[in-house]
Amino acid sequence: MKRIAAGFLAGITLTIITWTMPFGGILETYAQTTYNEIAAENITEKIDEYVEPYLGTDTLNNYENGRAVQCHAFVNYVWKNVFGYDIYSSKCTTTEKSSDYEELGEYINEFARPGDILRVDGKHSMVITAFDENSVSGYDWLYNKKERACTYTWEGVKEWGDGTQTYWLYQINDDVYNAFGTSDENPNRGEIDRTAPLYGSIAVQINNPVMTNNGQYQNIDSAGTTPIILNGRTVLPVRSIIEAMGGQVVWNDAIRTATITYKEKTISLTIDSSTMLVDGMPIEMDVAPVIYNDRTFLPIRPIMESLNGQVKWYDTIQVVAITYEK
Repeated sequence: MKRIAAGFLAGITLTIITWTMPFGGILETYAQTTYNEIAAENITEKIDEYVEPYLGTDTLNNYENGRAVQCHAFVNYVWKNVFGYDIYSSKCTTTEKSSDYEELGEYINEFARPGDILRVDGKHSMVITAFDENSVSGYDWLYNKKERACTYTWEGVKEWGDGTQTYWLYQINDDVYNAFGTSDENPNRGEIDRTAPLYGSIAVQINNPVMTNNGQYQNIDSAGTTPIILNGRTVLPVRSIIEAMGGQVVWNDAIRTATITYKEKTISLTIDSSTMLVDGMPIEMDVAPVIYNDRTFLPIRPIMESLNGQVKWYDTIQVVAITYEK
C-alpha cells in the first residue's frame, strides 16, 4: 500500500509519494518504518491536553461553519489545534483505501501512527492515540456520548458501517509529525487555540412544542407553539431559538417588525415582506414572515445563515437541526 497525497481543496487525489533511489528503484516508506516514537509520545500528550476539557461537552461538532460536522468536525479540531493543520490542508496525506476488514488489524499495525485519523467512508472517524494487535484507541464523537475516549476492536470498527465501506488513514506529513520529536517544547506548528469559536446546537420538529437546546429538552414557549411548514418552507417562532442562543428579539407592533440582535449583528424582518435587513443591508428571502395563531413565525434558514450558523432539514422525521457559533 502507498501513502497518497490528498488534494482535499480540489476534491481529488493528487500524487503518490515515493522516493527514487540512486540506482533507479522506488523506496516506499510506511508509518511502521518512519515511526518516531518520541514524536508519537509528544503528539499523544498534546492530543490528551487538548481534548480533556471537551470530553462529554458536545462543543466540537461543527468545524469551520459546517465544512465538517459531528465526528469528522471533532477530529479536524484535534488536528488543527495539535498540528496546526486540518485534513483539508496540503500537509495531509492518506493511505490507500481498503474494504477488507479481515485485514484491518494488520493494516492499522503496519500503517498507523498515534495522531492519525481512522476514517470509515461516510460513517465515522476517530483520532488514534494507541493500538495493538487486537484494538485501536483514541478519541471520537458520538451523538449520544459526545466527545469521548474510545477503544474499538477490529470488529467494532467494522460495525461503524455495514462492512462494505472503505476505510483509510489521514496522516499529517512527516515533516510536521517529526517536529514533535525534537527537544523544543513547541515545534513549528499551530498553537492550541482555546478561544476558537465553539458551537451550540438546537433541534426542533414540525408540530412538536418541545425543542432541544444543546441536548436539553425545553418547551418552545408556554403557549405550546410548534414549528410549521408554510409554502414549502419551515417557519419557526424564532424568539425561542434566538433567546436559547443568547440573543434578543424585539417586536415593534406599530410597524410589525421583529429585530434580532445576536453578538454584533442586527437583523430586521417585517411581516409579509420577503426582504430582511442584515446590519442595514437588504437580503431577499423566498418566504415572508407571518403571524399565525397570534405568534410571529420567521424563516429560520436565512436568519441562521446570516448569523454564520447552519441549518439542516431531515425530511423523514421533519426535524430542523440548527448549529450556531456561541
